[in-house]
Amino acid sequence: MKRFLAPLPILLLVLLNACGTATPAIPEQMGTAVAQTQTAVVWTLTASPTPETDEATIIDWLNAEFSGVDSLERTIDAQFKAVDMKFVPQQDLNNTIQIFRVDVQCECPRGASCCTPERIFVITMQAMKQRQEKILPQMPPNISEMRVVCFQSWNYIGVRSAWWSDARGYMLGELSGYQLGARVFSSSVP
Repeated sequence: MKRFLAPLPILLLVLLNACGTATPAIPEQMGTAVAQTQTAVVWTLTASPTPETDEATIIDWLNAEFSGVDSLERTIDAQFKAVDMKFVPQQDLNNTIQIFRVDVQCECPRGASCCTPERIFVITMQAMKQRQEKILPQMPPNISEMRVVCFQSWNYIGVRSAWWSDARGYMLGELSGYQLGARVFSSSVP
């Protein structure tokens, strides 16, 4: 019996080897596709980080643009200052979206009444357009609306808003001032 068991593993290897020498019935294109799929499975996914928004820096950029206004305009007309900026989460039907909120203070010299929400919105959009190459990369992808909350002498005077896609389009030059101006609307403080 021992003589019979000794050649048995060699016989099994010969039989198995004979089964494996046949040409595969899989077409070459399919074999290539399967191999590429297997290669893709092995790749390690690397998540690209979402940039952390630096609200203080954005406020500084806006204020740099506001202070760059002609000194005659600041002396006779108005001075503007971004005092706060934040992203306010809102629940949508499908997910969480955000409202991009900028609080802007307007001061009129000599007690005049020169600040309107429309004017503050325009000045803010012009400042953002000047710094769009720095501001836009800071924005999270789920912004739906931009709201400019307007103050004169620290008194709330209104909110002017635009859909973020329109504000972004204006900053990039894809939307004219006429188009954006026709789409600006009043809203409440978020």
